[in-house]
Amino acid sequence: MLQLKKVAFLSLLFTCLFSALFAQSEQENSPYSFFGPGDLKNTLLAKQRAMGGVGIASSAVQYVNPANPAALGNLRFATLHTGIFANAHWLRNSQSASNEAFLNNSFNASMEYLMIGLPITKWWGSSISLLPYASTSYNLLRFVTNTNLPDSLGTEVFNFIGDGSFYQFQWGNGFATPLQKEGFFKSNRLALGVHSNFYFGNRDQTIVIQKPFIENSLDLREVQSLKLNDFGFKTGFQYSKYLFKNVSADPEVVKEEISRILTIGASFNAKTNINAKRDYVLESILGNRPIDTIGEFLDRENITVVLPMQFGVGINYKKPGIWEVEANYERMNWSTYQDGRFNNLADAYRLSAGVSVKPVRSNAVLTNRFSVLNYYVGGYYYSNHIKINEIVLPDFGLTLGFGLPLYNNLKFKRLANMNVSLNIGSRGNTLDSNVRETYFKANFGFTFNDGNWFVQRRYE
Repeated sequence: MLQLKKVAFLSLLFTCLFSALFAQSEQENSPYSFFGPGDLKNTLLAKQRAMGGVGIASSAVQYVNPANPAALGNLRFATLHTGIFANAHWLRNSQSASNEAFLNNSFNASMEYLMIGLPITKWWGSSISLLPYASTSYNLLRFVTNTNLPDSLGTEVFNFIGDGSFYQFQWGNGFATPLQKEGFFKSNRLALGVHSNFYFGNRDQTIVIQKPFIENSLDLREVQSLKLNDFGFKTGFQYSKYLFKNVSADPEVVKEEISRILTIGASFNAKTNINAKRDYVLESILGNRPIDTIGEFLDRENITVVLPMQFGVGINYKKPGIWEVEANYERMNWSTYQDGRFNNLADAYRLSAGVSVKPVRSNAVLTNRFSVLNYYVGGYYYSNHIKINEIVLPDFGLTLGFGLPLYNNLKFKRLANMNVSLNIGSRGNTLDSNVRETYFKANFGFTFNDGNWFVQRRYE
């Protein structure tokens, strides 16, 4: 137990130090975070990310599954998940090759999520999680010249600035039929679940219009702020078919163990109305000092943010502890999204698939951790909800990673491991004055399990 405590302490300390180290680092500069609620965040665990972003049909006794609450019905260990991320973005347009002024690189890193899962009974699991939902982070310049004015007097500079994040505090509950020794539920399991999400956070979007070549010119500044504060729900379903094999050395004696598991899963988010507050101000400024308010000023106007309907299906086939393969399809009706401003988003779909392989299976206390690594690989294609000049620019990428056991004591049912996912992807292009964004994302996820959480000890 002492060794597990050391592993947990050192891992959490590493997480906190890593977050503090990069707390003041350069933020992402992604023009695509201007659209909709911002850059949509990945809420999956590192293993699921390394497998291309799958998870709808995933289920494990020692993991919380953010992609499908139904999987909580299979939880058997008290579980803690935490993770940190590091992202790098490279922006290029058609002029970047000949002019370095049109190059832009950004990097940021921090703590990303915290999840706690508890097995309440053999058929009921519950979890609480703090997860990101979307972030806005961009700082862009656009130069516009009025040719009717002499020299550079007609030049205006539009500075677009966005900053802020939305989060979700999630309470999940999953219910599953326990496996029986005989009958229908010996080889079949049904599970249902629900996530209750509380959305919160704020975002500021600013446009500053400047005339830099006119002395003492009054500039314009428009600021829109949005604050979320409401609930939403997600439901999930899973059906698993268990296939057995006889492992007895005596052919006349039946001793079965699970050989394969086939799981079909589905998740559904209804279109959700979120109560929000919106601030808007248009003012003239000199330097950075407000001079006068122009037009209408809205102080905490109550609006409704409409989040789109989403559904997904997945299929997972695995040999427990050895290999696993999964594919997902998801659909999002982003054309219905509203947040109090003009949005021209497209309905989108996402395809993802991945494979997990563990070459060496070991249930013993670990002596050489690197000999029992899990390896992950996958890919995804997202048609994208963002439209620029009525053209939808897809987002696609490849993923890979590995899982490293940190502590393994099956006698006392205490486990700890680290999963690492790496993702290289791209969205957009450099045609028609568009911007191509290439990104690299890394996630380091730590998991701690205790299977004796609810066991009453007779002796201490």
